[in-house]
Amino acid sequence: MLVFWAKDFEEATAATFVAELRGAGLRAKLVGLNAHEMAGIHGLALVTDCTLEEALPYAQSVSAVVLPCDERGFHHIRNDPRLTLFCKQVLDNRALFIVGQFDVAALLHSASEAQATGQILTYPPSAEIATFARTVTTRLLE
Repeated sequence: MLVFWAKDFEEATAATFVAELRGAGLRAKLVGLNAHEMAGIHGLALVTDCTLEEALPYAQSVSAVVLPCDERGFHHIRNDPRLTLFCKQVLDNRALFIVGQFDVAALLHSASEAQATGQILTYPPSAEIATFARTVTTRLLE
């Protein structure tokens, strides 16, 4: 399970997913897209476990990916060819993809098929994120 982290991403969402997954005994890594430490949308800096380059070789074995951002955060990463390749490999592997409120099709070329099969989930507003993260964690434990 990978939770991506980049400039203007949502701190509470990233931290909630990592905490819920690790609390359930699942291996969850915070992956920095550009560095090991970056500030989120509210100025809180998180330190990542690894970078995207370090995670790339493991794309085929990832069970789920979280992109904790809205359109503003997505704007910073949408044209990153490394992320596009990584996401394609993860989707081809039938992993779960959890995203914020943005047009995921710009990043995931096979998004419509994946959304139709329930492979892509859109997380709710921040007030409901803890409950949603627990639901996803339970699904991954099954």
